[in-house]
Amino acid sequence: MYSWMMTDDMELVREYAACQSERAFETLVGRHINLVYASALRQVGNTHLAEEITQAVFIILARKAKSLGPHTILAAWLYRTTRYAAADALKSERRRQRREQEAYMDSLSNKPEQDGWEQIAPLLDEGIAQLVERDRSALVMRFFENKTAREIGLAQRVDEAAAQKRVARALDKLRGFFLARGVTLSATAIAASIAANAAQAAPAGLALCVVAAAKGSAATASTLALAKGVLKVMAWTKAKTAVVTGVVLILATGTTVIVKNSMDPKSRAAASIERVREANVGLPTPQVQAKMLIMSAIVQRRIPDSSNWCETLNAGGKIWPASTSNVFFAVNSKMAGRAYTPGFPSDLVVFFETSKPGWNQAGGPELLAKKTEGVAIGFADGSATIVPPDEVPKLRWTL
Repeated sequence: MYSWMMTDDMELVREYAACQSERAFETLVGRHINLVYASALRQVGNTHLAEEITQAVFIILARKAKSLGPHTILAAWLYRTTRYAAADALKSERRRQRREQEAYMDSLSNKPEQDGWEQIAPLLDEGIAQLVERDRSALVMRFFENKTAREIGLAQRVDEAAAQKRVARALDKLRGFFLARGVTLSATAIAASIAANAAQAAPAGLALCVVAAAKGSAATASTLALAKGVLKVMAWTKAKTAVVTGVVLILATGTTVIVKNSMDPKSRAAASIERVREANVGLPTPQVQAKMLIMSAIVQRRIPDSSNWCETLNAGGKIWPASTSNVFFAVNSKMAGRAYTPGFPSDLVVFFETSKPGWNQAGGPELLAKKTEGVAIGFADGSATIVPPDEVPKLRWTL
């Protein structure tokens, strides 16, 4: 049973943390190395770099073993850590890769018969990374570890039907992400393609190298440097919800922006959204603007009143320049005027794209733009995405 395996995973982690048990660590490596290697290889496209990332991820596991909570789903934690490691390893090339991916997707638009996996593989991990934690964990378990809905439900402490709905909802969100980038596959086709192609066996002997590297006896300098960099990113990510400490951390598609409280709220917002804009080069304009809006509200710690929210968040023209824009937004009137708190539901709509021109619009679903390619939404958890038309009725508008 998967619930037993999840519990056993954390028992092995605790055993390793308590007495540095090689047996426990080797068991964990053997159990999860294919997941980590396949994810790394898919993201970097280079077998040698994927092996180095794999070693770095398990080094991080060894170092953070004591801090992992008892309900941690280790497979999902490893997948997320692999994402951080791959992003760190390639950060100097990310913009170039994004431009290449866009050019590649443009070429695919003229080849409707091309295999679906070739279309989604370059974008898959970026899309999964944008999902909320529970949806990301559900997809990792379902497609990368081939778990059933019942096993996913046991791991996430929900019933089987809820787990099935969670997987379906996550696939629909992933489809919306792909749709915004020109990939017009159905959720069913995406699921079938991931299931058939995402798994990748790690090279023979890599597990032994990983265990040796985690012990510190065989890790290269570049692997250790990579692990150190990812540990810093993970520490910053964990700290982003601790606003009372005086530092707000904003994660914008892999880029961390640190805004200190020595700046006034509007100055912090201006600096933050400029970094958000830079980090999201290549994404659809409405999605970038929705991201900047929600991040500006988070930094200012308040969703402005509906009467002047545009002026409050625009931060000196950083979101919308003086020139006319063809993209318009409204604030969810149920949220306007509220202090921003980390306790808001992650899927709650805060800002949304509307087809009605004008500033300081406020309302609900009646104002949503009706676009075949989907509508840009800024959610309470700081994420922003293009929601496809068939997902619009499922949006959450009230607390």
